[in-house]
Amino acid sequence: DRGLLVGAICRSSLPLVRDQFGNYVVQYVLNLQDPQANSEVLRSLLGRLSALSREKFSSNVIERCLQQCAHEEKLLMIREL
Repeated sequence: DRGLLVGAICRSSLPLVRDQFGNYVVQYVLNLQDPQANSEVLRSLLGRLSALSREKFSSNVIERCLQQCAHEEKLLMIREL
């Protein structure tokens, strides 16, 4: 089931965003524009945004979060960065 797969990806998003191929998987999930999935991905990254935004692979996911997440979540990200 697609929902189970998306949930597993969301729960594993922190190691995936740092991987040269895994970051594309997380970006794909973010592009699905599922608010719940996007929130779960972002929750796993909060507290580490500064470091992740400077890494080669994870910076692409941080940028995608800023494009796809809800307005309130974008504000959280901006405050942290």
